[in-house]
Amino acid sequence: MDPNLTEPIKWSSQLSVLPTSQVAPLRGDKIILPSSTLEQLLAASTVTVPSVAQPQTSSFDSYNPYSYAAERQARAQLVENRQELPHPLTFRLVNPLNGRVCYAGVREFSAREGFVSLSYFLKTSLGLDDPDGTGTDKATPNGSNENQRPNGQGSRLTVHFEALPKGTYIRLRPLEAGYDPEDWKSLLEKHLRDNFTTLTNGEILTVSSGREEYRFLVDDLKPNNRAVTLVDTDLEVDIEPLNEDQARETLKRRALKAQKAP
Repeated sequence: MDPNLTEPIKWSSQLSVLPTSQVAPLRGDKIILPSSTLEQLLAASTVTVPSVAQPQTSSFDSYNPYSYAAERQARAQLVENRQELPHPLTFRLVNPLNGRVCYAGVREFSAREGFVSLSYFLKTSLGLDDPDGTGTDKATPNGSNENQRPNGQGSRLTVHFEALPKGTYIRLRPLEAGYDPEDWKSLLEKHLRDNFTTLTNGEILTVSSGREEYRFLVDDLKPNNRAVTLVDTDLEVDIEPLNEDQARETLKRRALKAQKAP
């Protein structure tokens, strides 16, 4: 973040979720926000900095202590506004009905005003069941859908701007036994690099390779256990079994694989 920023940017908005059928597919943790969001963020991030490009007094002489003092005073009074945003732009998404929270990176600012587009991964993380493009949540026990809005507008989310620290450590736990690091390590790294700006504790990552799928629970993050950004950072990734039974089964499968190897 720019060192001239004296306090974090404050921005939040209530937005309707566009149905999947109305938007281009998004992957990973990506969202699309309205163009007005970018304008509001720029306005909120405007900082005042000194302008020192040119001498501000006509009689400035660097060897004359009197004119030097006058120049210094003139520069202290001259300021300019500068619009700068942190990189990357990250957002906290809150489903107000079930309290679920996850973080996201913005792909672009081209959504319809009052709406936000989410990847299927984010909809699943937030409890927004949208497999058929309806943009609605799962029904409640009485058969109704409290989060469905009229006119096909879908669900409502609270979206907050929130800058995240760069991640230094991730602990993942495979959800099935038998994972060999040689099978998924490179796939996982590529999957994160290509599709994710952030990681949120508790998310489930699915990495595909042909017909095979590898699922991992995000179990720990550092330096912020809630969420981190993955941009321009060197992550230490630690893989631990979900439980003792899984660890034994994994070792068993690796031993069988080693026996079959030529």
